[in-house]
Amino acid sequence: KQWYQRRVRGLKESLAELFNICAAHKACLTDESAHLNFSWKAEVVEVFITQKENQILGSATEVGGDLTSCEVLINRHSNFLASLASFQDTIDGLSELQERLTAAQHAQSKAIKQRHTDVMRRWDKF
Repeated sequence: KQWYQRRVRGLKESLAELFNICAAHKACLTDESAHLNFSWKAEVVEVFITQKENQILGSATEVGGDLTSCEVLINRHSNFLASLASFQDTIDGLSELQERLTAAQHAQSKAIKQRHTDVMRRWDKF
């Protein structure tokens, strides 16, 4: 009987240890997921900027020699400004996520701050 009691106690201790290990692993996975989510959002912003820069550079030689081409350029410019305005929510979301992760003292806080600074510098320059 004592052997069974010791065995059950040992199993309960092992189970408690396993729960602690699982909780720690889950916390690490949650942190990494948040970091990957931030990195993905930062990448989305950088791709957007690159696409818009290419759009601008591609149409930089178009001057608008006649009324129709001027209207086309004005429409493109209006669409460009609208796309920038609509993308502001994504920028705000990236900043909020960065603030939340660094406030929670994420393991990658330094890298997250640096990536956010780089992306925002590029956005402001753009």
